[in-house]
Amino acid sequence: MTGVLTDGQVETGADAPQDAAETVVAAASEAMLITDGETRSGFLNNAACRLIGSDRRRLGFVRLIALVNGMVQRAASDRSFRSHIELLGNDRQSAHASVLRMRGVTPRSFSITSQPVDPQGRRQLWIVRDETVLSRQAMDCRSCAGEARSIHDALLARTRALSEARDLADASRMVAEQASRAKSEFMAHLSHELRTPLNAVLGFSEVIARELLGPAAVPAYVDYARSIHESGSTLLGLIDDILDLSQVETGRVQVRLRPTDLNELVNGLDLDEDLRPGVRLATDLPQGRIVVPGDPDILTRAVLHLLDVSANVAPAGSAVTIRTFDTGTHAGIEVIDAGSVMSAVEIENALAAFGDTDSQIARSGRGRGVGLSLADALIRLHGGRLVIAPRGNGGMVTRVLLPRG
Repeated sequence: MTGVLTDGQVETGADAPQDAAETVVAAASEAMLITDGETRSGFLNNAACRLIGSDRRRLGFVRLIALVNGMVQRAASDRSFRSHIELLGNDRQSAHASVLRMRGVTPRSFSITSQPVDPQGRRQLWIVRDETVLSRQAMDCRSCAGEARSIHDALLARTRALSEARDLADASRMVAEQASRAKSEFMAHLSHELRTPLNAVLGFSEVIARELLGPAAVPAYVDYARSIHESGSTLLGLIDDILDLSQVETGRVQVRLRPTDLNELVNGLDLDEDLRPGVRLATDLPQGRIVVPGDPDILTRAVLHLLDVSANVAPAGSAVTIRTFDTGTHAGIEVIDAGSVMSAVEIENALAAFGDTDSQIARSGRGRGVGLSLADALIRLHGGRLVIAPRGNGGMVTRVLLPRG
């Protein structure tokens, strides 16, 4: 891939709009594309190209499906989108919609709609809207208004005797803002540079593994493709974890506390009964409600990291149990597994940012040290802490302790 289309590029040849519908799509600021069942191709605008990581506006179905599948791999759940595709296959003359929620410390939610361009439904117009943009803009406006009032009040209170101090503070603020902008731009660039090629790796390896273009000449190639896809997914998850932990450590994650029922949070986890083949999920929730001040999205992210750690070290045929508890002064969530036991030194290293240990829990799969340290960082944002201890009959118990208020 040579690059991704950016706003302002003038496309010619195959990438140029060929009719009125494509001209409208090309001019839109939202991510839009038109798929054509007859030519088995799709036409994307700049926003859609950036979203799926394409360097061309006009793509054949195989390449388009591969890039879209690469994006779907990063979703917390693809059930709504898969249902959308099935409905469209049965009824191409009606409009359909779905929602795709992406993983991350600050999750993004995309609404996806499709509607026919022609009466037969051979051509479909797809619109992908980032539903988190408006809410973020509103919060930014409120934050800017609050900062403006604080600055105004500070300026009124200052005297001429403090003018040098004011100038020094303004200069320091400008340096801090420039550093913050540079850091944000670097993180965004790093995320794009790492994730965009992985989209293609995941998409095309799935095409080969599923033999979408026909049977493989050498059957072993299918197994190799599955291994590439699995390794790529692991790498993508590790990249997401590292970027998320960097955001937490640099103070870029905002916690919005509100009353949160821990039992409701656990019941709302979108998980299968089997966390992985041979390892099942068991829940042990008391009656009633256990309410703490918390950010449900961030707490959910922390719990999913803990379940991921436990599932990857638990032996086949065992269960990972999740419980909630209330001691009066603290409440929290407990994750219990039958994996290997960690020493006190290994626990301390695993909880350190980008820490490492020599134990099975650090090396048997994706995100061992990073997963635990990220979960710990997310819990500390709530004024809580993570406590890890061995079980008497083998395995580990990880407790999330949260203040009651």
